Amino acid sequence: QALQGKVAGMIISNEKAQPGSSPVIRIRGDNSISGNNSPLVIVDDIFDFDLNILNPSEIESVEVLKDASAKAIYGSRGSNGVLIITTKSGKSGKTRIDFNSYASFTKITGKVDLMNAEEQYTLLSTYPETGPSYSEIQDLLFLYDPDNPEGTDWQDVIFRNTLMQNYNLNISGGNNKTSFVISASHSQQEGIIKNTGYNMQSLRIKLHHRVSEKLAAGVNVYLGKTNQDNTRIDELSGATGGSATYAANQFSPILTVYDSEGNYSAMPASSTLDNPLAIITEREDELNTSSLNTTLYAEYKIFDSLKLRSSLNKTGNSSWRNRWVGKDLIEAFGIGKSDINSGYSDSWLSENTLTLDKIFMKKHHLTVMGGVTGSKYAYRSVNAASSDYPTEALKYYALELGSPESQSVNSGLTENTMLSYMGRINYIFDNKYLLTVNFRADGSSKFAKNNKWGYFPSAAFGWRISEEPFIKNQIPAINNLKFRLSYGSTGSQAISSYQSLANYNNAIIPLGESFYNAVTSSRIANPDLKWETTDESNIGLDLSLFKSRINLTADFYIKKTKDLLYSKNLP
Repeated sequence: QALQGKVAGMIISNEKAQPGSSPVIRIRGDNSISGNNSPLVIVDDIFDFDLNILNPSEIESVEVLKDASAKAIYGSRGSNGVLIITTKSGKSGKTRIDFNSYASFTKITGKVDLMNAEEQYTLLSTYPETGPSYSEIQDLLFLYDPDNPEGTDWQDVIFRNTLMQNYNLNISGGNNKTSFVISASHSQQEGIIKNTGYNMQSLRIKLHHRVSEKLAAGVNVYLGKTNQDNTRIDELSGATGGSATYAANQFSPILTVYDSEGNYSAMPASSTLDNPLAIITEREDELNTSSLNTTLYAEYKIFDSLKLRSSLNKTGNSSWRNRWVGKDLIEAFGIGKSDINSGYSDSWLSENTLTLDKIFMKKHHLTVMGGVTGSKYAYRSVNAASSDYPTEALKYYALELGSPESQSVNSGLTENTMLSYMGRINYIFDNKYLLTVNFRADGSSKFAKNNKWGYFPSAAFGWRISEEPFIKNQIPAINNLKFRLSYGSTGSQAISSYQSLANYNNAIIPLGESFYNAVTSSRIANPDLKWETTDESNIGLDLSLFKSRINLTADFYIKKTKDLLYSKNLP
């Protein structure tokens, strides 16, 4: 959120109003129809980092890679752009302990201006055609209490004043060989809608040690845990019964929260809206997640100009989601239902690069890098559900009490692997003219043998005009003026695993008076599926004035994605 509006071409928005919901980040728009369009997020060399467990106060710097040449080295992982975040490191000197906290209060200040009970009673009495059927209008008008002209303000029923708290403890230090940081954070956010909220705890360890003049090594560890209490916020009406906010704006102010029998009041029979209070009290949706992200790395200086770097990133994420819908809500069809969904993802990424960095004849600076990366991802899931309970007191803690025909259990395993080769050449002449050439080859298990590999080149040229004598010696107000030109291709494996293979489902078919198990085809094999490819051209200009007090960046780019991957039903 702190980056919103500060990086040209990057849009950050919240599509969901739930506390703790992840922001949607887009860099230069969408690339794919069916694939993930979010950028690659790297935090301290940890790929695909969950920003929900990162405390903003721990961020040292942020770099956004947008054009094809800059992000090409990350291959298909960086096809939607790259967001590189570096957190604060320990510094040489005495051990330092920092603690910071803040609290904020939230209050609804601009409620929707709606009719009160008296105003709606007058409207429906005078113009009955504005409401439902005549009999339903009469039923509603019968419930009007002239001693309570304001009626029920349903917005007051569901909304509340909230408190958000954030705490961070940071211990850092080091010497000329070692630096370290240990940081713990806790964040607690109450939702503006009752019975919603979000809690987060995280632990960060960052350690770097220079073993010798040639060898350095380090480790970055992130441990995170979140708890999210949700309600229906984004749905309208229909089979779901509507969201809490939508129902609060549509429910009649003539109705009280409970009817004369102590049940939740209800709109006329033709309505598909639940009672707003019932939505937030007779439904639970709790999501718990835990994550452990670890990166080990080592750098060895073979010669002064030749360096070998190896890193291993291991990530594990688990989630557990409990959902219960009481029988008083429309979506439960009068019988109540519950489900539990659990999942665990496990991945590793190994990167190995060899870099030559050489300056010769004073004006020539050449950097050549080559490397190989390999990764594997696995996701395991178990889901169980049932409905129609003799009692709702146990909610989702006794799924076996649901009717036998409603009980269901399923599990799954998804795996994919990728192997990549990459190379980059950077050449700088006289600190004025810059040339970069990249090449990346990605091989993914998601594709069949005919197109398993994708090849993605890119190139960029830069001219530091501010280093030319006619600028440097004549216009001191300009401290940086740079022209940029780039072109490149990036690939995206915008399908889930096994999509190039045939798929079969179980079926039960009648034959005579008996039923038999059978297998039916739900997808035919497609060995010709290929990588989505995005070609991008970019022309840009960077300008800094008055010792970088004023910074301007202008870009013109053309981006075209071809060979889009899309699942289509056959006739």
